[in-house]
Amino acid sequence: MVSLLRVASRRWLGMMAPGIIVLAAVFSRSPQADEPVDLPAIRPNAVVDEPLSPVEAARTMIVPDGFQVTLFAGESDVRQPIGICTDDRGRLWIAEAYNYPNHGTTPGDRIIILEDTDGDGRADERTVFYDGLNYVTGIEVGFGGAWVMSPPYFYFIPDRDADDRPDGPAEVLLDGFGNHANAHNLANGLAWGPDGWLYGTHGRTNWSKLGKPGTPDEERTVYDGGVYRYHPTRHVWEPYADGTTNPWGIDWNDYGEAFICNCVNPHLFHVIYGAHYEPWRNRESSRYAYQRIPTIADHLHFVGGNNVRNGFGTPEEDAAGGGHAHCGTMIYLGDNWPDRYRSTFFTNNIHGRRINNDLLARHGSRDTSPRTAGMCCGRAIRGSWESRCSTVPTAACSSATGRTPASATASATPAAKPVGSTMFAMASPNIDRSIWRSSATPNWSPCKHTATTGSCDMPAGCCRSGPQREK
Repeated sequence: MVSLLRVASRRWLGMMAPGIIVLAAVFSRSPQADEPVDLPAIRPNAVVDEPLSPVEAARTMIVPDGFQVTLFAGESDVRQPIGICTDDRGRLWIAEAYNYPNHGTTPGDRIIILEDTDGDGRADERTVFYDGLNYVTGIEVGFGGAWVMSPPYFYFIPDRDADDRPDGPAEVLLDGFGNHANAHNLANGLAWGPDGWLYGTHGRTNWSKLGKPGTPDEERTVYDGGVYRYHPTRHVWEPYADGTTNPWGIDWNDYGEAFICNCVNPHLFHVIYGAHYEPWRNRESSRYAYQRIPTIADHLHFVGGNNVRNGFGTPEEDAAGGGHAHCGTMIYLGDNWPDRYRSTFFTNNIHGRRINNDLLARHGSRDTSPRTAGMCCGRAIRGSWESRCSTVPTAACSSATGRTPASATASATPAAKPVGSTMFAMASPNIDRSIWRSSATPNWSPCKHTATTGSCDMPAGCCRSGPQREK
């Protein structure tokens, strides 16, 4: 899975399931009331026999009143997107994962740049920036180049003259990121944090043994998963938090506090520097932790219990939120949507083909939020934040991730301009193959997607983690 989602906010954190197509959605605010509107129920397990064309995929998306969906880019201009970010010119940089799900060192994955040069809402210029990656899972831009996660390697690809051509070979900053187990539970996603560090999330199964190229085995750092970060000028890597199962996306609220989505177990965690999180999963790094911090969500998006697959395709799981797999994280900090969506959490629900939305609110030294009608998201019972489910605007039904063009500036200058109202998302080819834009006004409610035969009842949301301020 992947997490590449970002909407009207700084920028999403990018990752998505390989095989998905990039979409873009734009939301505009309306003077109408903010009351949620229920969309008609749709069969949760409907199947689309053939992939829809990009235009048809956008046309058949069912969205809340006030939303419009238009195509930004689709196949064959973009294929297998697994990560997205934006540069200081508002262009989309997309990591395409052709090698997924086969680990190895064979080149083939690539980075492309999409641009809308005439401002009509459609990408009309496409550039292949780099095509020699082995297993790309994340991308960011800044400081004169592209930062790329492609286990077992973490690269910097320089382009200091900004001519969209690498200045030289990709530089291996670190190696040893795990790629020995399954296809998706590994280091992924990259996003600039408010402190100027480059953050990423990391699954548990493909644990890593990190170091700079040539570092002796005994001097390498074993990392069992969670959240890590890298300083772009001091070239220092460090673990930020330890735990969870398979996080795919990180983002920050107005106060610089971090949140991640997660798969298999509860979907939402408030991330604190140096903390250890549930589940333990026999991590040596957490064996002697005084206490491991649980989720801040009070509910699950799946009903399978210990076997997360037991509820696949059932009405009960559909009502719970869609499933156990999430990718992409966004805390909405824009000002184009109704105020009640600001500072709330959005994440893609892969199997549910929807976007989930959680409210976040303080609860003493923690945060809590009231539950509202709609598809469930998350509420916190412990931790410093609490989140509960909410009915929100959904841009499209898909296993997607996206992001808002923000400013992943290539210099150390902070980008202070307010975020707009555009969301870029990716969707799986069997649902829709395109990058779409959607402009919206209220009322907000779960989005539902009907293809020729398909459907999905989805709670709203988007993902992004943001390259905000480089300092």
